[in-house]
Amino acid sequence: MKRNCIFQVSTTDFLLKRNYSGFVSIKQLLKRGDFGIGTFSGLDGEMIMLGGKIYRANHSGEINEVKSSKKTPFAISTFFAPKKDFPIDNAGNKDLTQIMLKQFIISDYLYAIKIAGFFQMIDLRSGKKQQKPYPEFKTLTKSLSQFKLEHIEGTIVGFYFPESYKKISGNGFHFHFIDKKFEFGGHVNDFYIDMAKVEIEIKTRINLKLFNPSPILKPLND
Repeated sequence: MKRNCIFQVSTTDFLLKRNYSGFVSIKQLLKRGDFGIGTFSGLDGEMIMLGGKIYRANHSGEINEVKSSKKTPFAISTFFAPKKDFPIDNAGNKDLTQIMLKQFIISDYLYAIKIAGFFQMIDLRSGKKQQKPYPEFKTLTKSLSQFKLEHIEGTIVGFYFPESYKKISGNGFHFHFIDKKFEFGGHVNDFYIDMAKVEIEIKTRINLKLFNPSPILKPLND
């Protein structure tokens, strides 16, 4: 049952209402998965969880492994054990997403997705750490760093959520990228694949960890 579950810290709707302070530690998050995406307290860069390790892409897209007690205000993780895979050559972002939708058993389910291979181009973004009082999300998106990598080998980590999850997890595909050398990464805006392997795993449950501001209401044990 644990393998079929996605563990999520907070919700998209809660995050977008300027709730950027982390409340779940990286140590806790690693107990709930070995694969995932997210961000850090104050929206301090983009999170990539791969192979049971957590990496941070900073404002410049540079990668460092996170081993400290950093916290996250929003993350999505799972134990990744794909049951389906297929090769893909010469395909852009829109092409691949349409192919994947056809591969899904039921489009209303949740899916964890890994795309590893060679990319002709990948367009990424990341952001600087925000300070209180936190700005509106729409305002800070204007200050995000945008950068494009070409002819690079790496891995896209991400998830698919149906329309009904829009306020919970965000609907559609959400991808983060890290290169093979663990030097560059970020949130994926667009890409074009030369040659890659796509792995998909269906998920049937989601476990939400919600922010608890009250000292009276004690959270359940993890």
